[in-house]
Amino acid sequence: MRVLLVERWVSGGTAKYAAELAKSLAEGLSRAQQVHLLAAESFPYSPPNVHIHRSLSSLYGGQGTLLRRALTLRAGREQQSNQIRLLVQKLRPDIVHVLGTSALSSSLLKQVKSYGGSVVLTVHDLPSSKRGLMQVLFKYWSRKLFEADAIVAHGEWTRNQILRTSLFPSERIRVIPFGPLYFGEPTETPSALRGVFGLNAESLTGLFFGSLRWEKGLDILIQAVARSSNESLQFLVAVNSPSRGEKPLEWYVHLAEEMKVASRFRWFEGYVPDRQVANYMASANFCVCPYRRTFSAQSAVLMTAAAYKVPMVVSDVGEIGATVRDWGIGWSVEPEDPSSLASALDYLDGSVLKNTSWEIPDWPTAAGKTWDLYEKVLSTY
Repeated sequence: MRVLLVERWVSGGTAKYAAELAKSLAEGLSRAQQVHLLAAESFPYSPPNVHIHRSLSSLYGGQGTLLRRALTLRAGREQQSNQIRLLVQKLRPDIVHVLGTSALSSSLLKQVKSYGGSVVLTVHDLPSSKRGLMQVLFKYWSRKLFEADAIVAHGEWTRNQILRTSLFPSERIRVIPFGPLYFGEPTETPSALRGVFGLNAESLTGLFFGSLRWEKGLDILIQAVARSSNESLQFLVAVNSPSRGEKPLEWYVHLAEEMKVASRFRWFEGYVPDRQVANYMASANFCVCPYRRTFSAQSAVLMTAAAYKVPMVVSDVGEIGATVRDWGIGWSVEPEDPSSLASALDYLDGSVLKNTSWEIPDWPTAAGKTWDLYEKVLSTY
């Protein structure tokens, strides 16, 4: 069996997911001839025993009007689609496993079917998690997901959403939770790292980490801290610079000042390289994801925190609420409810944070289930 994984992202949780999945699949080479990974030109990972093809051009919406950005993205998509089809024509893989809905195209499906191959699609998120232009484009792209031979969902919530909104056969949707996302060892002790970040070395520390988007609910965390009676808590906020149309970090800082809790926060804006992720995770006693109801995905932040055994406090949305409960790695609260989050923060102390069971899936198990799905697809569908 020859398998081709297709991953269009250069960095972040989905790129790390692709690298870990490819690595784990390749460790089972006795069950397959080859594992190939088609990725962006600057894809940073090199999983062993995997044939990596760094030939996808980068996607960038550019500047200008909404229409201009949409046309730029469309042109980039078409270029990527051509690059994918060229490699498929060369390799003729038995399985083309597309990681993310937007990389799938009708022309790719037709091409793979023409020589007897099969297409498996991993659904990372659903259209409701997008905003503005990206929501419109994502809804257009996601119509094609129902033409795949099989779908991989990260959890039951995503599977149920697909079944609720489509006629895709339930037996062709496989729930395969993925393993934790590990980025190496921290360089200092937790107390020392809190000092580096300008925090009190001995105080309980919460981490808000990742992209700065409205659906991620940083404002909800700030309101919750203002309502919480647990004044011993402090928070480290480390976020990427916001995309166009999102509120800047300065807006959130001003909100914290207005609510008289700015002294409880330390703010860092900019891309966090892989080598520094462990330091942010190790500095925290817990990680908080106060996401809004529009969030309809699994969280790479959650999966990274799980790798470092950092307990979670999350909104009960998408996959993350059920994941936290099922794996015993933290607590879920009502979404978009600062009072509910404040009550959870009031509950936290050193002993409570140790009361987690950490029943986390691993990558070999995920790879084994993925191989089983490939074999089922080729023999049945």
